[in-house]
Amino acid sequence: LRQITTTVNIPNTNHRHHDFHPSSSSSSTTTTTTTNPSSSNSEQPQNNGRLQTWMARQRREYSKYQKGEKSSLTKERIQLLNSIHFDWDPLDTKWNQRFRELIDYKEEFGNCIVPLQYKKNPKLGNWINTQRRQYKLFQDGKKSGLTKDRIKQLNDLGMVWRRWEFESNQWE
Repeated sequence: LRQITTTVNIPNTNHRHHDFHPSSSSSSTTTTTTTNPSSSNSEQPQNNGRLQTWMARQRREYSKYQKGEKSSLTKERIQLLNSIHFDWDPLDTKWNQRFRELIDYKEEFGNCIVPLQYKKNPKLGNWINTQRRQYKLFQDGKKSGLTKDRIKQLNDLGMVWRRWEFESNQWE
């Protein structure tokens, strides 16, 4: 386990909206978070609902900004958030992290047949299973978290979408 201590300026929450206004009064708060480096969320504070709510709002406002809609985010605020490596799309970040782990798995084992109960990285086994379910939805024309680009990335790596087909081919 390791401790991370950060000092952040928290906006005055007496405002109706919890937007950060550089001109508004703010207080400095030091937070110490104990993390497990092997955990996928090792750099994120746990159980901080207000922070998570604020981050979700920044992401929504950023989406509006990108679409040219009215947004409380300014170019300057976006630059500030970028300067601390704010994660605008944590789902995409997580997907890319698991994809890199799959690349490592393939380098070690020569295939993408990750067991569901993969002891070295249980989250990778679960992720592969989720990708297979999402692929089936995609093929059936239903809502899916997989895009054509992600399917191509997985196919290019050698993803086996139907594990039972791969296993039955091993016996022939």
